[in-house]
Amino acid sequence: MAKNSDWLTPGEISKLEKMRFIQRRANWLLGRWTAKNALSAYLRNSRPVSSLSEIEIQSADDGAPEAFVGGASAPVTISISHSERVGFCAIGPEGISLGCDLEMIETRSGVFVQDYFTPEEQALVMEASPGRQPLLATLIWSAKESALKALRQGLKIDTRNVSAHFPANDSGENWCPLSVQHAESSRTFHGWWRMWGEFVQTIVADPQPRIPMPVDKSL
Repeated sequence: MAKNSDWLTPGEISKLEKMRFIQRRANWLLGRWTAKNALSAYLRNSRPVSSLSEIEIQSADDGAPEAFVGGASAPVTISISHSERVGFCAIGPEGISLGCDLEMIETRSGVFVQDYFTPEEQALVMEASPGRQPLLATLIWSAKESALKALRQGLKIDTRNVSAHFPANDSGENWCPLSVQHAESSRTFHGWWRMWGEFVQTIVADPQPRIPMPVDKSL
């Protein structure tokens, strides 16, 4: 990520200067840097940008990110995530519900699983082999995070009100299907997940998205 601020808009610089905590600033910059590079590549054929400072990522009233290019709303929907100094951004057409999440694969305590997972999800984790439990727990949590972003609610919603479903034996070496159901709205978000090094990546959307395609920021 660039260390200077010439890739930020004046509005973004103003917002950054109001952030008191170093880690909060670092995470915010990482998210913006990732999203701007991804959006620049995504729009390269329809709306080429010569500088990342042409792109501004703003927060809607509900906190969801919204993209602007040259001061005009970009015809896209975006979702941003980051974990352990790694950024992740999903981009789709405007008007869809979209959420993505990136999580480092790690052991989740039994208390965590009981507090945040549905009974069915708890059983799936607890009945798995000890070596697979960290992956499954991380995957379930990430899928929930993605769905809550697609709902534009975040952790305002009890995570037990969204339930993740996926084939139990998928390895995650390539993009694998998943779905997340939201009990209160009866909505189902379909999507994909994969292992990426030490991380799990998840993407969900409504309507059902095609398999994710990477964008090359070098183009």
